[in-house]
Amino acid sequence: GGSLTSTNGNPTCTSDDTDIATASGDGNNCKLDALKASQTKSGDVTVSVKYESFPDAKVVFRVWTASSVTLHASDTALGLVCGSLYQSADLFATATLVHGGASVAGVDVTAHTLFAVEYGRGGATIARGYVLTGTKHGPVTVRGGAGAHAGASLFVAVPTRSSA
Repeated sequence: GGSLTSTNGNPTCTSDDTDIATASGDGNNCKLDALKASQTKSGDVTVSVKYESFPDAKVVFRVWTASSVTLHASDTALGLVCGSLYQSADLFATATLVHGGASVAGVDVTAHTLFAVEYGRGGATIARGYVLTGTKHGPVTVRGGAGAHAGASLFVAVPTRSSA
């Protein structure tokens, strides 16, 4: 058997195309940073990792962009249950991912979607990032996408009676 050597230190991590994605070190590892709103281009990006005197390591990432985002809810009528308690619904989002001339439709992007409620006459809150609960009678619009008030939208009714 051989021996195992542990090293501590910060690797240097760089992307060859920051218009697509950037990379950084988080202590002992390299990572591809979360995409910024200005990074709307898909493509392949090579991340170079340099650590002490070791030869550079290169890793290629394929970055897809999302288009045609659609919001969905497990229920779009959040009825009054009793007193001031209203029903809840799970929100989810699907998108078409695009890379060059290739596309994949119907991809679940819920974990990467920021949902926000625009209050009209009704009211609702979002918990855990995707659970919508009625709080007041009337219609509300849920938005999802880049920024709280951009991207796709979904109409949800909060009626005065249970929809069941």
